[in-house]
Amino acid sequence: MSPLVSVILPTYNRESEILRALNSVFQQDYRPLEIIVVDDCSTDGTIDRLAKASFPAAVQVVSLPINQGPATARNAALALAAGKYVAFLDSDDHWLPNKLTRQVAMLECRPENTVLFSQAEIRRKHDVVIRPRRPKGHDEPLGDYLFANGGYMPICSVLLATPLARRVRFKSGMRLHEDWDFLLRLEAGGGQFVLCPQPFCVIEDANPAGRASTPRPDLSLRWLESWKDGLSPAAYLGLRARIAPQLRNERPFLALQFILEAWSKRAIGLWTLLMLLGRLIHPGVRNAGYRLQGSLQRATGRIAQCDVLWEVGSRLPYD
Repeated sequence: MSPLVSVILPTYNRESEILRALNSVFQQDYRPLEIIVVDDCSTDGTIDRLAKASFPAAVQVVSLPINQGPATARNAALALAAGKYVAFLDSDDHWLPNKLTRQVAMLECRPENTVLFSQAEIRRKHDVVIRPRRPKGHDEPLGDYLFANGGYMPICSVLLATPLARRVRFKSGMRLHEDWDFLLRLEAGGGQFVLCPQPFCVIEDANPAGRASTPRPDLSLRWLESWKDGLSPAAYLGLRARIAPQLRNERPFLALQFILEAWSKRAIGLWTLLMLLGRLIHPGVRNAGYRLQGSLQRATGRIAQCDVLWEVGSRLPYD
């Protein structure tokens, strides 16, 4: 199979992770056309690490003069991409070896507006989970899938046609939720989302505080308000409730109001309600809930029981 994929990898202060991400690209059983790394004005040794490393294939490194966020970095790479398709990889994540082979084969047989995504292996402190559990429904709005119905679509799992990605682009300057924003605008532009039911990427979530998506509730709520007219009430209330525990210190009563309103309007289930209320008391409830859910799923081997657990427990809140 001839090389068709441009790999886009933005990075900022990831000296200790950048080579792991790049090595996961080199270990693919499908050779990409090119690898474009955009350094968003790192202040650590990321650039030096890249300059000193010996790679089995060429890596184009673009250095931005000022830090502008991952959306701008990805757009800079999109402008240079020569491949028929683009695949995104963040520098703190990595791919499994068959991602490009499987996804390119699938995309070659589908319309140009197809957006492929896959399951992801999420490595938390005490367990490993695979998400999402199901594909997006044909007529299910993407916002409902992501924010109300337990769906999941990490940007490192996505492969799509370069012209489609260029037409939509990321919103330059965005530093939070730029991936959700991009995906929602892909849907508005006619994108059709198809799940590859196999994990092709790994998300290291053992230390969420160290990830680029560190919670910033005011920015999250501002972004959510900008999408209010484009989301269903369930999606809007569901995501607002999941953001609410981040307000526990500054505005706890407003956080409680957000959670209870989502529950009263059936935008969240009972398990999520209990988890969110628990996180208002202590943020450690998040990890305890993950461990409990994992234990319950491992304790049952019957498909029917797993389905029940998914319905009531898979919408665990995320930051």
